[in-house]
Amino acid sequence: MTYELYKYQFKKVNEPDMAGIKYVFENIEMPLLPILEDMQRTGININQQMLNQLYNKYNDRLEKAKVIVYQEIDKYKEEIEKYRLQHYDTKLEDPINLASPLQLSILFYNIIGYKTKEGKGTGVKELQEINSPLTNALLEYRKMEKLIDAFLVALPKQIEPTTGKIHTSLNQYRCRDG
Repeated sequence: MTYELYKYQFKKVNEPDMAGIKYVFENIEMPLLPILEDMQRTGININQQMLNQLYNKYNDRLEKAKVIVYQEIDKYKEEIEKYRLQHYDTKLEDPINLASPLQLSILFYNIIGYKTKEGKGTGVKELQEINSPLTNALLEYRKMEKLIDAFLVALPKQIEPTTGKIHTSLNQYRCRDG
């Protein structure tokens, strides 16, 4: 089966209209393989002290953004309480859960009355369109949270204990739709 696939690909790559692909394969992709293999084997050093400093810096920014978000939400305290009384079966927590799209949607659209072209979403596009102190603070909060979780918390977990390095799996080829 593998040999059959090889024969098919070999024939296909050597067709006249595939000259550009063949050039990239032979002159870029194949010469890059030993370099990528060496990078994977060698690993990447991580400065744990620097990661800790960055964690503290961005965690401070996260906490400041969170304070601003809740200060902005407090401006609507009466409206929120009124909504809770009228909709006693609502899932609107106190304080509002910043990770809950449902609670944020209720706050933004049912309580505050924001309007967007995109509907009642709580994604980046909608929050940027609203462009209020509350939504801008929430965007900053989410950005810091994502940065911390995706890099400053996740990277140390990837360190190989025997080498003290991160050993990646590099892939030259990335399939794209369309």
